[in-house]
Parts: sequence; C-alpha cells; structure tokens
Amino acid sequence: MLKPIATVLAMTLASAAWAHEFVAAPAAPRVAAGAALGVEVYSTHSMLNAEELERTEINRVRFLHGTTRTDVALRGDEGRALQLGAAAAPTQNTFIVSGHRLPLVFSVTPRGSQPGSKLDNPDAIRAQRTEKFSKALVNLSATDPGFAAVVGDRLEIVPAANPATLKVGDELPLRVLFEGQPLGTAVYATYQGFSRRDDTYAYYTEAKPDGTAHVRITAPGLWVVRVENRRQVTGNREIDLDVTRATLVFHVN
Repeated sequence: MLKPIATVLAMTLASAAWAHEFVAAPAAPRVAAGAALGVEVYSTHSMLNAEELERTEINRVRFLHGTTRTDVALRGDEGRALQLGAAAAPTQNTFIVSGHRLPLVFSVTPRGSQPGSKLDNPDAIRAQRTEKFSKALVNLSATDPGFAAVVGDRLEIVPAANPATLKVGDELPLRVLFEGQPLGTAVYATYQGFSRRDDTYAYYTEAKPDGTAHVRITAPGLWVVRVENRRQVTGNREIDLDVTRATLVFHVN
C-alpha cells in the first residue's frame, strides 16, 4: 500500500531518531571470481550518503556463497566518513555481501543520550539496544537462484523474485523475517541519487503479517530497502526496548 510522502517522512523520522542506518554496499554490481571487490560501509540518515564514521570494531562484513565465508577487513576513511574494505570474490555467480553492526546499548537520561544500559546509568529514563544487518546482492543473473539465499540474520529481507529480471515499472516481491519468522512491518525503499535529505525515501509500503511486501521500481541504479523491528522488553534490568534494523541492496539495470 503506497502512502503519501508526508506520512512517509513523519513515520520515518519517528523511527530514525535513535540511530543512523547501516548499509554495506559493494563498489560494483558485478565482479569476476577471484577479483577484488571493494565494499563501502555507511552509517547515515541519508541513504548511500556517508555521514558518520563508526568504529571499525563494531562492524563485520563477509562475502557469503554457499558454505564459503570470506571476511572483509575494514578501515576507516575520515575524509569520506565511511568504512572501506575489499576481498576476493568467492565466485562468478550470485553471492551476498553480509554486514552486521554489533548491538549497542544507549540510555536516555537527564544528561542526554549516554552509552550503556540502565545498570550503567542509574538516572536512565529508558534504555535501548540496537542491532543492524545489511545484505547486498552481487553478480545477479536471470538464471541464478542465489538471490533467494537466507543468511539467517535476526532481521532479514529476502527477495521473492530475481532482481536481475527487474525493469523500471516492475514490482519486487520480498519477505521480511525476524528470527526466522514472518514479520509485518513498515518497508522503506530508495535508490542512489534520489535525495540527500535525511530520512527521505522514494517508496513506502507495509509488509503483511505473513512478511510479504512489494516494492515498485521507479528508476534504474542501486536500490536499498530498509525495515525495522521494535520490541518492548519487560522485566529486564538493562533495557526497555530492543531494536533491529536491516537493509537489502541490489542493482537494477
């Protein structure tokens, strides 16, 4: 269900107040087997526009293909305000660039936002744990089923059709999974170059309770789909809210 852009902005701003988005994007949509593929890791409110340089030790990036796991070492680039890495492509077929921003806990206090839980901040009004995941599809091919691989992240977006076959005007069906189960939630999507404004997306829809949603492709280029799950936590001395976010990155010809 398409929503008016004013609604999109208001809802996005409400959910984005705590943290930047996390995206691990490949430097190119295609790469030969064994050739180096660069990765750019963004922490931003403006998709694919770098804003904040996070500590490299809290981010993990790997190339995934079948049972092959290739770690990507990251380094910070202060001038560009993002993290960079590269590793050899494991295959000429479709594979996944998998990113994980490790969980961080922050508390809202009379002193402002502070790192740590309610145990670390006795004056905390509330505390939130945030964990982020990113998937990017490389070497997409109309005959390769690798686009549908499930990584197993706590929160994950899985295409239900091959993005390699998409053209402008088509819809991409997808599934949203939380801890392996379908999740109904808001789905935001945009493409590189759409806008440099914070928390601004080209498309908004909602995943049904069975986790299914459809994103209409309105331009060629690099697309990012973003979802979030927010769970109130009761009976926990450390946090009140558990937040997970996930992005899916793919190229449309």
